[in-house]
Amino acid sequence: QLNERSNQLAHYLVAERGVEPDTLVGLCVERSVEMVIGLLGIIKAGGAYVPIDPDYPSSRIAYMLQDASLGAVLTHSSLLERTGISQAQALLFDDVLFRDQLAGQSISNLPAQGLGLTSSHLAYVIYTSGSTGTPKGVMVEHISVNALIFGDIKPLVGKSPPIILQHSPISFDASTFEVWGSMLTGGVCVLAPSGALDFATLKKLIESHQINTIWFTAALFHDVVDHADDIFNGVNYVLSGGDVVNPEKIKKLLDDYHHLTFINGYGPTENTTFTTMCLSTRGNSLPNSIGAPLANNFVYVVDGSNELLPIGSAGELCIGGPGLARGYLNQHELTTEKFIENPFYDSSDPSSSQRLYKTGDLVRWREDGNLEYLGRIDHQVKIRG
Repeated sequence: QLNERSNQLAHYLVAERGVEPDTLVGLCVERSVEMVIGLLGIIKAGGAYVPIDPDYPSSRIAYMLQDASLGAVLTHSSLLERTGISQAQALLFDDVLFRDQLAGQSISNLPAQGLGLTSSHLAYVIYTSGSTGTPKGVMVEHISVNALIFGDIKPLVGKSPPIILQHSPISFDASTFEVWGSMLTGGVCVLAPSGALDFATLKKLIESHQINTIWFTAALFHDVVDHADDIFNGVNYVLSGGDVVNPEKIKKLLDDYHHLTFINGYGPTENTTFTTMCLSTRGNSLPNSIGAPLANNFVYVVDGSNELLPIGSAGELCIGGPGLARGYLNQHELTTEKFIENPFYDSSDPSSSQRLYKTGDLVRWREDGNLEYLGRIDHQVKIRG
């Protein structure tokens, strides 16, 4: 049913809205089945989804609508007034006429080749927080999502299909892991109720759906460890990131749940969610470490002249690989500044990355081959991740 409804939306977008590869389509909905239909339908049509959180300030939404030049936004009528999405842009899931139009579309899959869709076309554009200026639309291609899921996530979770709780806003790139990490690996994507997630609801979701993999921001992870009892009994993997994770909270988690693996995942939106991971189990953890590069990722610690630094020396983290974004939407100069040619590129190695992203993060290599996060090289301030 999910596939058929997504296909109907895809056929409509192609036939009635002229969506083709690299066409941007907005998606502004609360967490719901329609949210997943929207994600799949846009992708199946060959377009790229632009997630818009309806709880964003109206000025930020207005900026995103204009910057992405969105001709179509999938949404609900209850969100129009507070988001400023126009009637001309809006495709309303709860509108009877729109539902009838979708019902009249084919339920068959659209052939990707017939659409001219390739792995180098855009899958989504997610806007950054704008903490160092105006929000920036990060353009992520299909190949980057596949590199994350099949190169990094699937080997991590092993043969057992993951049952992942989807509770991050889809405007946040952790949702890439939650949605596609479950559905592309034959797993289960469990949608949390819309709105804030309290501990009682979280525990009930984990128990009733046998969730085995879950991701939290660092701040929420700290909160859950401190205040939620017996919540992770059936969970195999707890992932966290977005900010520095308190090592005392990791120790408490692993002391309370001996079976569990904690994963500190580091990675900017510009490199598709995760770049490095540090895995910790009871009696085997690395405090203050963001771990080692994941498969397909190239990681360098450099000085101000982009020269490699030795173990123990602090420098900027530069990263590359198939997860690297195409760049920033409508910001050529900033893209050129942040996405540079790889001075260490090896043309004889087909897996070598031709480009690098300058993260602005200060790190150093440890003797054990893992990275230690030290802060920022600029004046960016992180507030709750």
